[in-house]
This record gives sequence, C-alpha cells and structure tokens, in this order.
Amino acid sequence: MYPALSPKVLAVGGINMDFQKEANSNFGDRIDISAPAINVMGAHPEKDNAYIHDSGTSASAALVSGCAAILMSKKAGLNNHDVKEALLNSSTPFTKLFAAYGGKMGAGIVNLERAIDYIENPFSQFNHFSELRSKGSIVVNAQSINQNWNIKPVGSYHGFYLIPNISGVKKPEKLSFSIFVNDKLWDEYKFSDAPGQIFIPAQSLIVKMSNNTLKKNDVFRMDYYGKTIDSTTLYCRETQYLSQEEGVVTDGSEGNNYANNCSCKWIITVPQGKRIKFTFISMDSEPNVDFVYLVDGRTAIPANFIAKFSGQNLPPIVYSKTNEVLIWFVTDKANSGQGWQFHYETVK
Repeated sequence: MYPALSPKVLAVGGINMDFQKEANSNFGDRIDISAPAINVMGAHPEKDNAYIHDSGTSASAALVSGCAAILMSKKAGLNNHDVKEALLNSSTPFTKLFAAYGGKMGAGIVNLERAIDYIENPFSQFNHFSELRSKGSIVVNAQSINQNWNIKPVGSYHGFYLIPNISGVKKPEKLSFSIFVNDKLWDEYKFSDAPGQIFIPAQSLIVKMSNNTLKKNDVFRMDYYGKTIDSTTLYCRETQYLSQEEGVVTDGSEGNNYANNCSCKWIITVPQGKRIKFTFISMDSEPNVDFVYLVDGRTAIPANFIAKFSGQNLPPIVYSKTNEVLIWFVTDKANSGQGWQFHYETVK
C-alpha cells in the first residue's frame, strides 16, 4: 500500500536483536530493506548534548535515511535510484532462519560499510550479489559477463520480475541473455529486444549471459524483485461452502506443514432435519495453540460450540446438533504441524 508502493519511496522494515521481524513492523514484498528497530540510539529531541534509545520502525527508517545521506556525501551526483541500488545490493541477506517472512522484509539488513564500497568501487559491484536476496540488481561488466546469476531467496513466491536496463551498454543488439528455471531454458532475449519487464512464474531462476561482447567500460544492470505468496492463505483461504451429504475435509497442506497465522473456515450444510457425523482421519497441530473448532450453525459463539481439537491425538467421533456446521481452523505465528483431515457424513 502507499506510500510504500510509490517507486520513489524506500520502504523500511524493522528487525529485533535476533535478526527477526520486530513485532510491530509492517511486512510484504513492497518493503525494500530492513534495519534494527530495538534500542536504537539517536539524538535527544529536547537537549543539544544528549542521546536517547528508542524502538520501532521510525528508528529503523531514521537509520536507513542516515545511511542514504552518508552515501550521497561520499559521492557527488548520486540520484535516488543509485542510492537505493547501493543500499539494496549491499545489504546482508536473510537466511533460512528468516523463512517465515522471506521476501517480505526487503533485500536484507542495511550494511553501510558494504554500501560505501558499492558506490566507490563500481567495477566490483557484481561481487556484492547474493542469491538469497529477494530483490536487487544483477550488475554485469566485462569481468562478470560469463557468470551465472542464481536468484534463490528464502520464502514462497508467485514468481520474479526482471527489469533490464541497457543504458550503460553501447551495442545492446550484440548482447543477449537466457533465463533457466529448474535447469531448463525458460526463454532467451536480445537486450535490444527485451521487454521493459519480464515475469517468470517460479520459486527460483538462473540468468545466463549468452555471449561475451561487453566493452571495458560497459555496464549492464537488471533489477529484479520477487512477488511473494501470502503464507496465511497458502493452503486455505476465506470460507468454503460444502453441500454434499458426505465428503472429506482437510486443512489443505497435503503433506506439508500448514501455514502460520491462518484463519480458515468451511461451512457444511446437509438437508433439513438431519445431522452430521465427523470422523477424524488424522490430527497433527501445535498442542493447545492451533485449534480446529466445530460449531453448530454459522456463528462462532460459545453456545454453539460442539468441540475444539488440538495436538496429535486422534479426536473421538463427533455429531452435530443441527444440519449446518462451521469448521474453523486457527493457527498462531510460531510452530506448525502436518495438519488434519476428517470424513463427514449425513445421519438422522
């Protein structure tokens, strides 16, 4: 959402001391970069010779703003895009420990020392590339022309957008690149004919340069960013309505661990005057935290609750009192299990 959606804005997320998302930080694929958000030292608002320690994403944004100001003071003539590129491509990428918010906290954690090196040594910029970043730039010059560029960040993605930039290449018609997905050629382009934006529907990809024609001072850039999947709706979403008199209902994860922070509902309706019998086939959720609720009717009020189940023990057979039942699956942000499955049938 705006203002983070604006291309002129550098959207900043906050991390805690464990390099995890700070509790109150926004997140999503519009976040560009992250910075510390806990006990950040800053100038005192009322005294000329004192400091304070503050927490929150306001402190994170101030840190990144300070880094941007230092970069602009180090090298005259940098524009907004130059500064953004330097900060993103020099950031410390998130690892698998950050998988729950992979691609949703920006390219990585701001790293001023590396950002200064990025702007002061332009011919070594390709050394800053990391396959773990969900957004950034591929920087190609005569030294790095034959390198393969793996884009393989942690997280779940609908795909990746590539935005070629040939402004630094004198003869782009002599240069081409190929895109590989799962070790198979997905497509190939001449730089002079490539569209302004390319979308690749994949969890990861490889970009390969097809020939070696860059001149000494030529620099080709390709910006990229991943379009993340909302993990809370990865396996189940909104409300599903079932009217068959018999069937099987599952959390949808199909052998994977179910998603964190999900709230999914199913409403089963059978003919008037009949009830519903529930027989669980499997049950594996975080005990006393992630619950499957069965509720008579469509409203989750205490008076209508039939049962709630959690943990690894197989629940007993349960009968509804009415012809309509709401199943509500709620999980928290921490651990998850293999999920659950039950068979239902209409009875008198």
